[in-house]
Amino acid sequence: MPEHDRLLIIGVCEQIFAGQRLDLQRFVLTSESTPDVRALTHPSELDDYTHKVAGCVGPFWTDICESHLPGWRRASLTQMHSASLAYGQALQLLNILRDTPQDLALGRCYWPQTELTARGYSPEQLKAA
Repeated sequence: MPEHDRLLIIGVCEQIFAGQRLDLQRFVLTSESTPDVRALTHPSELDDYTHKVAGCVGPFWTDICESHLPGWRRASLTQMHSASLAYGQALQLLNILRDTPQDLALGRCYWPQTELTARGYSPEQLKAA
């Protein structure tokens, strides 16, 4: 494979792995039977997580297409990177929404504590609902 492609693949994998490592560090299980629910602290953590585990894939594919499909774009490369990043993050947010009950059961709450508190909720209340 071309060196440029190899470097792009390594780069996107490093970002995804960094997001997965953060996940493992943030959500350490204290008890397998009834884990404490731990939430992200701030919306910036949710943004960082969705960027690392899914959003980065859009710019990766944008760069692959840019390298191999001349004339493919209908917008600037900057616009394509921005749109593809936002699309990947949105897809990850849908996954988080869909998986919320299972994640809460495992002690993970991706909804930021500041957002929950502002609305009068706690991760434990979400888990009990």
